Amino acid sequence: MRRTQGTTFNGLGVLVPYDKHTEVGYRELPVSSKALRGILDKIRDAPPAKRDTSKLDEIFTWTNIGNDEGDFGMGLELGQDLFCADKPGVSPVFTKPLTTILRNAYNLLGRKAFVPVLESHTQ
Repeated sequence: MRRTQGTTFNGLGVLVPYDKHTEVGYRELPVSSKALRGILDKIRDAPPAKRDTSKLDEIFTWTNIGNDEGDFGMGLELGQDLFCADKPGVSPVFTKPLTTILRNAYNLLGRKAFVPVLESHTQ
């Protein structure tokens, strides 16, 4: 049985191709799940004009670096966490970044069949 590499808010985790010799395919997010949840909650709960996204922007930068270096699982994990971060019944905050990040992760991982599913859930 294959083990997941990352822990996501939904509890499912992510499973991506990983080469244990080169350590390419997955790298952990630069913050813990608890810290990420706190960052996202703070952004989501703030009035739109007062949202400080600087910490999240830094995580996006690290995710892009991971993608450039072949660690595509990082984007998959972050995208799934963003998908779970909005509250039902409240105007979504993270739809645009999660769509961009997950679409990119799915394409890089060769999981293009998931892109239309993602887009149907985020329109």
